[in-house]
Amino acid sequence: NAWQAGRVAGKVNLANFIGSPNLRDVTIELRPPGSTTVLESFTMRLAQDNGFSFVTARRGLTDIRFRVPGFCSRVISNVNITSTSPGNLVTLLPNGDPDQSGEVDAVDIDLVISNFGAATTSAVLGDLDGSGEVDAVDIDITIANFGQTGTP
Repeated sequence: NAWQAGRVAGKVNLANFIGSPNLRDVTIELRPPGSTTVLESFTMRLAQDNGFSFVTARRGLTDIRFRVPGFCSRVISNVNITSTSPGNLVTLLPNGDPDQSGEVDAVDIDLVISNFGAATTSAVLGDLDGSGEVDAVDIDITIANFGQTGTP
């Protein structure tokens, strides 16, 4: 039924993250296939099970990009949006990009080190694992993912 809103749902898994997923917002962008032009954007808290759900008037093949602060973005291509699907999208976002530049690099390591010991749950301040403190684990996450890049 073309008059019904399209439903999109699934899970965004956050690599090396031990905190509550609802500490993180996900921004989901709908794009024409093969394009970086954003047609529609949704920002929401992840559910406790890493789930998300939203409705859109869009129909047909769409690329869907997922962005979460501290993580590299990912795109799922050619998703067919209908009034009842997709309901089972799953993506895994690599951790370690607190400066949100799109690449885990030396700047990210420096950022985590400069905030070492801070009591925070903010990924952009370096708490990459969601433990509530910027610690050695956050440095290890950044080093282990050095060179990872997000999908533009």
